[in-house]
Amino acid sequence: MDDPGYRTVAVIDSNYEGYVRIAKLRSQLDYRLRAEKSGGKWLITSFIAGE
Repeated sequence: MDDPGYRTVAVIDSNYEGYVRIAKLRSQLDYRLRAEKSGGKWLITSFIAGE
C-alpha cells in the first residue's frame, strides 16, 4: 500500500502482514494488555504501563 497515512506491520512469529493507520500507532512503552481466551470468554490476564 502506498498510502502515506498507513504503516506496514508484521507478526513476528508468522507470515502475517497488514496495515495500521499511523494515527493509531503508540510507543512500545505505552499502556498495553494481554488477553487470553478461557471458557469461551476473553479475559485480561495482565495490564502493563511503561517498561
